[in-house]
Amino acid sequence: MTKRTLACCIPIRQRRASAGVTLDDVQVMLVSSRREGKELLFPKGGWENGESIDAAAEREAFEEAGIKGVLEKPHFAVYEYHSRKKKEPNGESSERVVYVFLLHVHEELEEWPEKVRTRHWMDVHRAKGQLKHAWMKQALDDLIAIKKWT
Repeated sequence: MTKRTLACCIPIRQRRASAGVTLDDVQVMLVSSRREGKELLFPKGGWENGESIDAAAEREAFEEAGIKGVLEKPHFAVYEYHSRKKKEPNGESSERVVYVFLLHVHEELEEWPEKVRTRHWMDVHRAKGQLKHAWMKQALDDLIAIKKWT
């Protein structure tokens, strides 16, 4: 079974840019899923030939959410999961490996390639409750721990 590599970013904005940032100072952006539109998730997608994994994360943020900013490099985590919706030719679930980055959003564009998606800024606790995928919830928890946001 082949594992498909994906790039993902957790887009944030902070009220305070200096030391001492708390969870109350951070908002996370989720985008609606393209197919159903009901599920909220972080921008993510495939890693295209000839591009770096960090460039893929920036591209996906632009394409899916219409956002630009500063991507913290390198990625802070790697997760593996099975896609329930994407199946292999033999009917098995498709394996994914996803590299997750933090994106400090500085610009929200009015037009972007996948404008069918809606953007949602929310506090970290609400975002965690909205996420359906366990690996995305874990990524958010891991980011909070790495950044020592309390």
